[in-house]
Amino acid sequence: MSEQANPFTQFFQLQRRSIEQSQRSMHQGIEFQKQVTRMMVDGMKAQQSVSRKGTDFARTAVKSYFEMMDSSVPGDNRMYADVKDAMDEQFDSIDEMTEQTWDVMEESFEENADAMDEIMEQSLEYLDDATEVYLEGLQEIEETSAQVTPDTPE
Repeated sequence: MSEQANPFTQFFQLQRRSIEQSQRSMHQGIEFQKQVTRMMVDGMKAQQSVSRKGTDFARTAVKSYFEMMDSSVPGDNRMYADVKDAMDEQFDSIDEMTEQTWDVMEESFEENADAMDEIMEQSLEYLDDATEVYLEGLQEIEETSAQVTPDTPE
């Protein structure tokens, strides 16, 4: 019996195309998720830069304030020197703690992003394997239906 004579041929072709399109869509969706994960990591790095600049701005503002106070007080121009030194030490401590925190966060984000990539790749492998098995089964059913379907006039 020819393939054209099987009334189910179009049904099987449509189903096969639908499954293959779904598979491509899943691949695209997972690739998009991987990109979003990487964008989050990049966004976190950008936030780190903004945080650093904010701390630098605060340090400069405080330092400028004390320099202004020093210049406005007659006599001993080093009146606020101890306070400025203490503030510098505090800002240094903040910078160090912030840097350590960002390092831990960045490492954690990177590890999690890598783990997500791996899980998504495994998911794609499972999807591809399952799709292949399904399409093979569909092919077998199509062949069987061609054998049991009575000849129809063309």
